[in-house]
Amino acid sequence: GEMYREISPETGEYFSYMLENHLIDVLPRKGKEGGAFEQYIGRERAPFLFANCNGSSDDVKLVTHEAGHAVQFYMSRQFDSYEAVQPTMEAAEVDALSMEMFVLPYVGRFFDTPKDADKYRFMLLESKVHKVPYCCVVDEFQHNVYNRPQATRADRRGMWRELEKKYMPHRDYSGSPFLESGAWWFQQGHPFFRPFYFIDYGLAEICSLEFFQRMTADYSSAWQDYVRMCRLGGTRSFTQLLKVAKIDSPFERGTVRRAAEFTEEYLRRIDDTSF
Repeated sequence: GEMYREISPETGEYFSYMLENHLIDVLPRKGKEGGAFEQYIGRERAPFLFANCNGSSDDVKLVTHEAGHAVQFYMSRQFDSYEAVQPTMEAAEVDALSMEMFVLPYVGRFFDTPKDADKYRFMLLESKVHKVPYCCVVDEFQHNVYNRPQATRADRRGMWRELEKKYMPHRDYSGSPFLESGAWWFQQGHPFFRPFYFIDYGLAEICSLEFFQRMTADYSSAWQDYVRMCRLGGTRSFTQLLKVAKIDSPFERGTVRRAAEFTEEYLRRIDDTSF
């Protein structure tokens, strides 16, 4: 609560509203369902945030991610239709993944030492860089699967493994014939229950890294553009929302390279050898 009140009046108001109306459920308890999500309750014009915190650093990422969705819903709840409140999936993930960035200056309160906070920042940024090519693997794999309905189980594993080698050549499955055969994709739920919803994360991760670059230069300016984007909900397309936020489209040549180069430079400044 203190963190959101420090970030901005908008997030402070959001968090107070969520607490007063019992719209946050993040503490573990016996029999509680696993996972995390944010849901908009249309009749109440209110977001609901659900998660299972276990005391690990993942809690920070999990809750701030879902809070990004919730903050956006809270800021656009003035619209009467759900379609106007809810952006398209890739735009919604920009809201959530960028919130992970905006809390970084404040995450020290969640860790015992400044070194631990730096370690979290390094880990989060590194995971975002790795996530983009992985999203490409998942997306292209799904296109291949749907284009080849006659493919066997072995064929699908082969498709996956070839895409890993293409986009993530650093992966080494030595000693694991099961994973070397291309079986990693079994653990990715999206192709099973929400087909083609994954490249959205890759596009949004690039945008979140752009927001990160902007906030390191001028936090207030970047935040105000983020708020303007959130207030528009689903009333604009993905690329239109990015223009409002003054963020370059991932579809434009050079955007990915610029985001990657800035992030690499920042990571080099964090002395990970001290971890």
